[in-house]
Amino acid sequence: METMDARTRGKIHINPSGSLNASSALSRRLLADIVLVIALNAGKDYLLHELGVFWVLVRVLACGGLAVMIWLVTSGQLQKKQIAEWSVVGMGSLLLFLRYAGLFTALYRLPSTRVVLFSHFSSIWFKSLTSFTSVKQMSAILTALALSFLWDARFLPSNFDDFLPAYGAIAVEALSSAALEHTEGVLSPSLGKSMTSALTTLGACVFSLPLYMLRHILLSDSGYTIPSLSALSVLPCLAYVLLYYVPRASVSTNIAMTSPRYIVSSYATSFVTAIVFGYLAFGHSPKLIDFLVFGLLLYGMYPRMTEPSASARSYYASATRLARAYLKDILSNPESRKIFYFLMLNMCYMLVQMLYGIWTNSLGLISDAIHMAFDCMAIGVGLIASVMARWPPNERFTYGYGRIETLSGFANGIFLILISVFIVFEAIQRLLDPPEMNTSQLLLVSSLGLAVNLFGMFAMGGHHHVRILFPTPPFPLADTPYPGRPFALALAWTQSWA
Repeated sequence: METMDARTRGKIHINPSGSLNASSALSRRLLADIVLVIALNAGKDYLLHELGVFWVLVRVLACGGLAVMIWLVTSGQLQKKQIAEWSVVGMGSLLLFLRYAGLFTALYRLPSTRVVLFSHFSSIWFKSLTSFTSVKQMSAILTALALSFLWDARFLPSNFDDFLPAYGAIAVEALSSAALEHTEGVLSPSLGKSMTSALTTLGACVFSLPLYMLRHILLSDSGYTIPSLSALSVLPCLAYVLLYYVPRASVSTNIAMTSPRYIVSSYATSFVTAIVFGYLAFGHSPKLIDFLVFGLLLYGMYPRMTEPSASARSYYASATRLARAYLKDILSNPESRKIFYFLMLNMCYMLVQMLYGIWTNSLGLISDAIHMAFDCMAIGVGLIASVMARWPPNERFTYGYGRIETLSGFANGIFLILISVFIVFEAIQRLLDPPEMNTSQLLLVSSLGLAVNLFGMFAMGGHHHVRILFPTPPFPLADTPYPGRPFALALAWTQSWA
């Protein structure tokens, strides 16, 4: 038996409880998995089918936002001086909104058992799919997605359009979950886990409420359905489980997130609960495809203890080493980190604006989306240029790389001139042959662009300008703000900004 110093006898436990704590944490997580499956099944049958996706999403986030405000007031957190990077908080709020928007959309359109399988550990299988470390695991995940999609579409190409939005929502949920984990990892050291979760939940609520109000005004839906008592009783329970209970249970098991025992136990518990409880309580009959998807996804997520082959390492190491070095350097600087998160926000909105512009056949939205795409590319070039500008001089470039920012600004200016010429020719063609346009909810998308601009102006810091456009509809209401120092985004950016 090991001897102990008498001075530290009171500080050392004779019987370590590490294994006991790990077991209790795993038990809490398994209980949270069971409760989550029950809540999702109840939300699908009593809320989504009766009231719709957007109604449920806004109300769930509103319940979470109200609870956060009460917690901030009663706990005295408002009196504490805490430094928060509001650009990162805004990005986390948007990711949380997209995560649950994708979850509820998939839950509305697909069987609940399948949604549980895809959403549980979605960040893990998404990282396995994009890490390129195992071809077999990637193939298993892609096969699970393809088989599930073909099964739902009954292997008929004519039904593909009915289920593409649902699987697009699954991809959005997985991507948002993976990005949200990274964002919370950036905020947690300075704010703490509880404050980080509270601010992102409150931000998601603030983000969703104006959109819902504007959508309600534009649609002027006279056929508003009054929720039933069962739906009203399920709503706060679903909000509590999704926004508080499950995240709190996940915090205690973060260390074991890559443990094979943890993944197998939690995933199997969720699957069995979805099968048994879904059939007994809600009449959701299990399908053969559910068992196939469970096996394929579990194989694709299962942590491998062996290292990838030497050829795979040499193939991917050269491609990822430089990107990781750039990303690490960008995220280590608070100024460049703000611009990076604003770049991600711009890219998300650019995709929404482009898709909606194509759907409505609006040249204003399409041109603004293309303009925003070049802005995003310009910001990306500027970020890389800012990293290269800090490289030390060498034998070939004895004066260093300081002029790389000027060259990047010149290149971005050339790109903007080219896209402007394209927009002019497209506008002339439409003047000669005006196409039919669908202006439904066009103001909603444009107002969202204005909100993105205002957020960039006030939250990013530094020098910004917002160019508000006032053409006749259906042109967008706002254009993209240009982040200032130290990135050059056009010919005028070749000057030094204070």
